[in-house]
Amino acid sequence: MKTATAFMERFLFIIALSSFVVIAGPGGTAAYGQETLPEKIKAAVERSPLPGQDKAELLDAAGRALRAGIPADDVEIIISRGRERGVGAGATRELIDTAVKAREKGLPVRAVLNRIEQGLSKGVSPDKIAAASRNLSEKLSTAQPIVGELIGRGLKSGSDKDREYAVETVARALERSIPADTIARTGRQVKERLGSVVLFDKAVHTLTSLTENGMPIESASRLVRSAVERGFTEKDLGKMERDVVEGLGKGKRMDDVVRSTESGISHERKGEDRGSDRGRGGSRESGSERGKDKDTDRSGSGDRGGKGGSHGQ
Repeated sequence: MKTATAFMERFLFIIALSSFVVIAGPGGTAAYGQETLPEKIKAAVERSPLPGQDKAELLDAAGRALRAGIPADDVEIIISRGRERGVGAGATRELIDTAVKAREKGLPVRAVLNRIEQGLSKGVSPDKIAAASRNLSEKLSTAQPIVGELIGRGLKSGSDKDREYAVETVARALERSIPADTIARTGRQVKERLGSVVLFDKAVHTLTSLTENGMPIESASRLVRSAVERGFTEKDLGKMERDVVEGLGKGKRMDDVVRSTESGISHERKGEDRGSDRGRGGSRESGSERGKDKDTDRSGSGDRGGKGGSHGQ
C-alpha cells in the first residue's frame, strides 16, 4: 500500500511538471505554459518528501518567482533549505511570494532574498523569517522615496547599484528605529557638502552602527553630521566608527567616547592627509559592507551574502 501511494505521488508530480500551467483566475492566461523550469528547481522539488499536490504548489510559486525576475539560484536555495529544515509547502511558498512582491514593487530584492536564505540556513522558524522579511520589505518601501527625494534635490546619484545599496542601508536604519527625518537630515548634510549617494550610504551606515553599539541616536546623528561637515570620506567615517567601538570595548564611558570623538572631529582639517584611511580607494565599505551584512536581523539571521557569500552583490 505504501509503495502504491508513493508511486501515485510521483505520478501526480510528473503530471504537474509536464503540463505545468499557472491559472490566473477569470480572464487570466496560462502564465508558464509548456516552458521548462530549470532542472535545479525541478530536482529540488522532486527530492522533497511533500505530497504531489504540495509539490505542484511549489512549482507554481517557482514559476511566479522566475517570471518576476527572481534568480533561479535563489528559488532553488529557498526550496532546498526549506526541505532540509522540514518547512511545509505553504510556508515555503509564502517566503518565495514575499520576495516576488518586493520585486514587483521595484524594491531591491537582494536584501529580502538574503534574509530569507540566511534565516532558513540558521534554522529560524518560517513564521519569524516571513515576518522579518515582510518588515524589511516595508522598510525598503519607505526608504526608496527618501533616497529618491534626496537625489531629486541634488544629491549626486551615482550608479544604479549605488542607489540600490543606499535604499537597503536606509531600510536597515529604519529597522533600528532611527527616525526618517534624522536620516533625511544626514542626507541634506551630505548634499550640502556636494557628496554623492555613496557617501550618504556610508554616513547612514555609520549612524546605524553607532546606535547599535549603544550610542543615543541624537549623539550619533550629531557626530556623523559633524564629520560630514568637516569633509570626512567613507573611509574616514569607517575609521571613526571603529574608534568608537574600540573605545567602548576598552570599557570607556559612552559620554567620554562621544566627547573624545567630537574633539577629534573638530580638530580634523578638511583636506588633511589621514593616511590609508583617506579617500575612496579599495573596496567600498558602505551599507552593510556589500558582500556580507554585519547586521543581525530580527529573525535572528544575518543578511547579505546569500548563498554562503557566493551569491554576488
